[in-house]
Amino acid sequence: MNAWQEWEKGKLIGGRYHVHSTLGCGSIAITYLALDDKANEKVVLKTIKPELLNQLTVSELKDLKLKFLQEAVNLSRCKHSNIVKFLDIFHDKTTDLIYIIMEYIDGRTLESYRKVWSQKEALKYIKQIGDALTYLHDQGIIHRNVKPSNIMLQNGPLGKVVLIGFSVAQSFNHNLTNLKSDNADSFTPKELFWQEDEKGPFTDVYSLSATLYFLLTNELPLSAQDRNLSLFRPDNRNPRELREPKEIVDTISKSVNRAIIKGMAIEAKDRYPSIEILLESLGIRHYLPKKFTEQLNRASAKLDKMNMVITIIGIIVGIGGMIFGVLGASNPNCPPYVQEREANHQLNP
Repeated sequence: MNAWQEWEKGKLIGGRYHVHSTLGCGSIAITYLALDDKANEKVVLKTIKPELLNQLTVSELKDLKLKFLQEAVNLSRCKHSNIVKFLDIFHDKTTDLIYIIMEYIDGRTLESYRKVWSQKEALKYIKQIGDALTYLHDQGIIHRNVKPSNIMLQNGPLGKVVLIGFSVAQSFNHNLTNLKSDNADSFTPKELFWQEDEKGPFTDVYSLSATLYFLLTNELPLSAQDRNLSLFRPDNRNPRELREPKEIVDTISKSVNRAIIKGMAIEAKDRYPSIEILLESLGIRHYLPKKFTEQLNRASAKLDKMNMVITIIGIIVGIGGMIFGVLGASNPNCPPYVQEREANHQLNP
């Protein structure tokens, strides 16, 4: 039995959270549905898989914990209705695990519906997630893990979607998380297969375009690996072409078809450089300008930022040594995805 499987229903975590069930388990993290005894509400707990504590070197474990803290910092800065809400973070000294506490979304992932959405419905969801991504990019945060399984459609009449699943694995340099041809993701752009490649807003452009492809066709788009096999397997020089979504569902408009294909270009330079331009090409322009969101969140952000810094300092003292990069995420002159590269260089010169 794996270590994470030992946490059965009813287990108390942090003296406050009762585990109800496991929601998901990836290569790096595991998420639980839990009941917050203090607030008397459902929450989601996310933590590093316990078995990794024994599989990683001391240096690798520090790097992973740093990435995990960085994710918490990024989430704590996000105040957007289409992004999952950060609630808390704590370090459990008994297990030496860090826990990120997030709101529980009552609904289903878009992936779980497995249906062909109408263009109108699909674009409504893409617009909401596009607005959330633009908000993130304005703060220098790249999501890196946009896909239908990380978009929750809330129950209710409003048709609101919420972006979840910020990726720790994509930014953690260890062989447990290197993407290989046997687990290629249809929503992952080429640059996320290579640690040294530059990432930017165009990274999320690819994934959001691939998500729209899936919603409109109910078919997984051909992965970046399969479309350019020579980059991944030099002995294979026969790349396959991406089938245009309009060839699958004829009712898709030509303009939307063109936007998806351009957004999913293999090379970043051939894609739309920003989510805003992608949305404009789809006819669903971004509606909350950066200045408005900054003004809307300024007061609460200052208080949340101070509380978060205090919490992070406490965790750093508890686990020791992880100073690089985490508190630096607050620097408005240096986007976190730039700081991440600097932190990696400091940890792995």
